[in-house]
Amino acid sequence: MALVICAHPDDELLGCGGTLLKWKDSGFPPTIVFAGTGRVGGSQSADALVVAAKAGWTIGAWGPFQDNQFGPLEAVVGWVEGILEKYGGPRILIHSGHEMNQDHQILHDACKIACRPWAGKWKAGLGPSRELWSFEIPGSTGSGFVPNLYFDTSGHWKRKGGLVELYRSEHRLSPHPRSPEALEARARLRGSEAGVPMAEAFHLEFQLIGQTSGTAS
Repeated sequence: MALVICAHPDDELLGCGGTLLKWKDSGFPPTIVFAGTGRVGGSQSADALVVAAKAGWTIGAWGPFQDNQFGPLEAVVGWVEGILEKYGGPRILIHSGHEMNQDHQILHDACKIACRPWAGKWKAGLGPSRELWSFEIPGSTGSGFVPNLYFDTSGHWKRKGGLVELYRSEHRLSPHPRSPEALEARARLRGSEAGVPMAEAFHLEFQLIGQTSGTAS
């Protein structure tokens, strides 16, 4: 159902973990791919395997890019195109285009190039629907990110928070934006914007409602 293209392990949880858990519980487990293994000397890659096993989703691939050294752009585009050929899917989630983290920004740009509807590997064809969503990462996504799509994660926040704690090398204390307190506050803020207790926010980058679907789902 959904392919999530992340720069580093833990981005999948920080950006859209509650949404992914909700999809998995509905019988549509997502596939996660990471362009890199994360911080040098950290435990992110090992922790990601533990998280995936507990969450019930699949890690489809690991990319070759080093932390804070993603590039050149054409190499990242080529890697993303290979992922799209292998996994594709009607709904793809990527980093925002308003990033202060250079790896996130380069991966976003590469995904937008690779997902061009008229020329990329993610061609819609006749019939199927296609959606491209971008997510925010607390502490690295800038103020230019403007949500236009919200996902009610009120029933999945506790599980998401527990999974975030499994990334041992990424623990942060308050008032850091990725501390447990700040993550909960952000979920409640996004929920208040959408009229629900807690939510995750996205920007809908592209949507095609295909001939075989009367809706985007």
